[in-house]
Amino acid sequence: SVRPAKLIGAREEERRGRPHYVFEYYLKRPDGREIRNIAVIAASQGASGEGELFTLTVLAPEAEWENKRAECERMAATFRLL
Repeated sequence: SVRPAKLIGAREEERRGRPHYVFEYYLKRPDGREIRNIAVIAASQGASGEGELFTLTVLAPEAEWENKRAECERMAATFRLL
């Protein structure tokens, strides 16, 4: 299914000496609900030598975004690789 999406912003941040990538985007779901997401992505080399990808996504209904934005940003800011 096609989900109309719009990238609002993207940036790289260093957290504990490792790059983390933060994306904010809007998404209209197939059922018509509109949501705003913040996704944080980081990669690390695992114990086996294989690459591992870690993500955290927080979201809120678009209609409630202005009231939920600060809380979502706080949650996203807590994500970091150890």
